[in-house]
Amino acid sequence: MSSANKSSNSQYVDGLKIKEYVYKHISFTMPDHIYEKVDTIMAEFWEETPPGARLFSEDFEEALCRLARYDILLCPSHIRCLASLIIEAMHVNGYIKKNS
Repeated sequence: MSSANKSSNSQYVDGLKIKEYVYKHISFTMPDHIYEKVDTIMAEFWEETPPGARLFSEDFEEALCRLARYDILLCPSHIRCLASLIIEAMHVNGYIKKNS
């Protein structure tokens, strides 16, 4: 289980940078209309998360389960992969700090 802390100075997340990272590293097909919903859900999740909060990979996975609201069902391995890639992208772009 990986964890990270939301950086206290990062309120705005550049969704395009996250999307580019995810699409560059993803191992399965992700249509744009589905990724748009992923982006919406992750924006909601980010806004709900207070600065400095400790985040776990499971938190991202749980948030991505909200895709069911849009009648989008992904297998658990794809949700784990997406969550992992989003965490990596957010770390690489300085939005979160990974914990060891």
